[in-house]
Amino acid sequence: MNFKLILQLKHVLAVVLATTLMTLPACSDSDDVVTPNPVDPVPPVEQENPMTFYASVEPMAEGESRMLAQNDIVTIAIDGQTKQYNANEEKLTSNDPFMWKENETKQVSAWHFGDNKFQTSSDVAWEVAADQTKGFEAYDLLYAARTVNSKEALRSQPLKFYHQMAQIEVKVKILNDKKLKSIVLGDQNIALSGSFQQPEAGNYGSWKLADKKGSIQPQAVSELVFRALILPQNLTDKTLITLTMDDDSQTTYAPKATEGDLKAGERRTFTVTIEKGEEPEPEKDKITVESTSNFDWVSGGNEDIATSKQQVVITFSTKEVILPMITSSTGLPYGMIDWGDGSEFAKYLGADKHTFSQEGDHSIVIKTLDAEKIKVTRMVGLKSLDLSNF
Repeated sequence: MNFKLILQLKHVLAVVLATTLMTLPACSDSDDVVTPNPVDPVPPVEQENPMTFYASVEPMAEGESRMLAQNDIVTIAIDGQTKQYNANEEKLTSNDPFMWKENETKQVSAWHFGDNKFQTSSDVAWEVAADQTKGFEAYDLLYAARTVNSKEALRSQPLKFYHQMAQIEVKVKILNDKKLKSIVLGDQNIALSGSFQQPEAGNYGSWKLADKKGSIQPQAVSELVFRALILPQNLTDKTLITLTMDDDSQTTYAPKATEGDLKAGERRTFTVTIEKGEEPEPEKDKITVESTSNFDWVSGGNEDIATSKQQVVITFSTKEVILPMITSSTGLPYGMIDWGDGSEFAKYLGADKHTFSQEGDHSIVIKTLDAEKIKVTRMVGLKSLDLSNF
């Protein structure tokens, strides 16, 4: 074998081995430690983002707004800290919002007082007015609570607010020749103030009632429909409704059993029917009261504020009637129907039907509000049409 060739091969192997050893890391007890590749990006710092909310009010009557009014002030409370948010259409935003990081979970509570003032606590003295004839929305209290997560809904969280007051509605039907002079709720026995206690669970809190008591004059939302707000309380067997007629005769009513237990978020409706008295006391009015309850909240806005100069009087002599079509330059006018037989007032819809209990002349009054000129068509079956008071 050529010894010169063998020496040359040994020399090459030595060079290769030396080069390989130079590229290996030094051995130590920490050989299992992984060193980051210097070309990998540095993990970003977790970013904070402002918390915004979508607000809705539950429940509402069908057709009414479920949103807070523009610029309504809402207090948001998280981890013992409170901040002011303002309603902007369906959103609640703040100039100094709460901040949170990705995938954080928070317990949120929120409230809105009807006087639209920023309150750092929901546990404040709150009072309703004895005179609510001009409206009751300013005495309401809305509350919302839920657990939210920053990954949900692109960080804009839905908050459902619930009414924490009780609403009383009184509908009066007069079937004799008298007229209603006044209505009063309570007999100096309704608690007018108290402080709100947040619920540990659920949508409705509790109230710690104060000693101040009184009576309430409700708002007339139509000719014989009245509404008011009170703090939730039990008025069973206590005078709740006092009606005074035009001859100064009075009728009082005290709710029985559970109908006097007025709960938060509840609208309790009392329908009071006044008829001619029966023997042996024909001079004494006959009073019937029906009570219903639901959680369809309604506003205190006027339902019937048309003046006497905006009335259409239609006379029929049949039991079953269909009202004619009344239109203005903008279509159907806003109108309320007084059937004249003690039935509830109804909104004019353009093809309204009604059945009277007997034959004879029946005068129906339609009170319109938003029309200066009207056109009456489809006059079928009517006896007369009087536009002199329009």
